[in-house]
Amino acid sequence: MKKKISIASIVELFGLFVILLLVIVVITETFVLTRGQSLRARHLTEAVTLAESVAEITSGADSPERAAELLGRMEGAQPPTVEGERVVSRVDFAGQADAGDDYTVCLTLQADTGRAGSYVSEVIEVYFAQDDGAIYTLSTGNYIRGDAP
Repeated sequence: MKKKISIASIVELFGLFVILLLVIVVITETFVLTRGQSLRARHLTEAVTLAESVAEITSGADSPERAAELLGRMEGAQPPTVEGERVVSRVDFAGQADAGDDYTVCLTLQADTGRAGSYVSEVIEVYFAQDDGAIYTLSTGNYIRGDAP
């Protein structure tokens, strides 16, 4: 006895195949988007950590030259350059094996000197190579006690 395959079963199999392909495409797109968001979150986390580290290291600086000297001692930092009140350095984020985790850190200092000391405000901007603008900005400040009369 011969088996007969009707055109309806062929259309049904083709329809199921198309639905299976659509499900695979949707799942793949979801994984790709999730990976991109995960990388973006990792870079943002590293930028926050890096900005906090720079703020701690340069907290005792009262001039851009002193901040550049202190920033140059930071692990993974290339020698910084001073451009007026701004200090710029490239930093390789410590603890990562990826080669593309270089950040550019721009530190802008402004000191308001008084009789008993000075208040130094800092704006730290962290840039990642593939991004157009700063991915994180930290504004901080500290008081440096001077020699009071």
